[in-house]
Amino acid sequence: MRHSIYILDEVDSTNEYLKRTPLPEWSAVLARRQTAGKGRLGRRFESPEGLGMYLSVVLPADGSLAWLTPAAAVAARRVVAALGAECGIKWVNDIIAERPDGWRKLCGILVELRGERAILGIGIDLRQREEDFPEELREVCTSVTLEGGRAASPEEAAEMFLCELETLVSDENTVFSEYERYCVTPGKEILVKRLPQDAGVPARALRLARDYSLEVEYEDGRTERLRAGEASIRPRE
Repeated sequence: MRHSIYILDEVDSTNEYLKRTPLPEWSAVLARRQTAGKGRLGRRFESPEGLGMYLSVVLPADGSLAWLTPAAAVAARRVVAALGAECGIKWVNDIIAERPDGWRKLCGILVELRGERAILGIGIDLRQREEDFPEELREVCTSVTLEGGRAASPEEAAEMFLCELETLVSDENTVFSEYERYCVTPGKEILVKRLPQDAGVPARALRLARDYSLEVEYEDGRTERLRAGEASIRPRE
């Protein structure tokens, strides 16, 4: 194994910590609590103490960077599934579980480039009860235990994730095959959002391309391949 894990009781953000701390590649920081956790598009990531895995790892920003987020998504899906929760991948970087009233988020991933280093941050909701989420997130988020999985510790989940990631970053074919298999977005009615505050443009997700872009068709018949942004799955009627 190449990785090493440093455990912190509290930190503003594990990604921010690694930006200002010169640790070698494959060094990972696991926080019991974050005071300013963040997700993609500048969103806040809720990080209650001891209930989730809040982890960041330093990786080389080499040719694998383009598919680092998909590799992390595949590794995270494997961990959640191994803990007993049914889940899928929502393009581009969320692990979600299906409920009768729609999809709920279990995990988010954020990759940031800093010179010759990539900092991969990941948060998995492990043991939250519904009341542990802020009221505005209770119909959006879920946890491994709420989905019937085992109540793993953050330390165990972090070790599982890093071991999976190590096997995947050198196996691009497996990453794509598994990402494509478990990606639930193609075939869904979605809202395409460029910024967090966007209301979103209705579209239908058609297919995943080999470069992990998502081909979509808008209501006026136009098609586009999305390489960034967000594709929110629209609620069922």
